[in-house]
Amino acid sequence: MDAVRNIIYTDNKSFLERIANDLYKGDEEGIKEFIDKYHKKNYSYMVPIVNDVKNNHKRRIRNVLK
Repeated sequence: MDAVRNIIYTDNKSFLERIANDLYKGDEEGIKEFIDKYHKKNYSYMVPIVNDVKNNHKRRIRNVLK
């Protein structure tokens, strides 16, 4: 799980760097402030979500049979 968390952390940083480069073209201080503001360790935790897929399948079958 830690490996996945580290991958998400580095991906988030590269994504924020691309956004910051688009927003603050050439302003190194602005880029650094943006990344420092939004690049947090807690954003890399995964929250598992359990959806009941059976209801969706039942609804699709019902709609197809109409």
